[in-house]
Amino acid sequence: MVAYTGSVRETRAVRQWIEGERKPSAEVTVRLRHAYHVAAVLAEWNSPAVVRAWFQGINPYLDDAVLATLLRDTPV
Repeated sequence: MVAYTGSVRETRAVRQWIEGERKPSAEVTVRLRHAYHVAAVLAEWNSPAVVRAWFQGINPYLDDAVLATLLRDTPV
């Protein structure tokens, strides 16, 4: 999910970010911070399965969009 939201094709890039071998762009950093904030707010009141569903599923509250896709594709 982090790779998808961060617009990278391989999860290896995420590992490299974690290990400090590589840095995400400023735009990707903002997107990932937004995603983290949304996940943290949702996790206060919901189970991990519900949080995953919010990120991965079509959501009627978002005009049937997928939250992860909105976070990835909306200009920051």
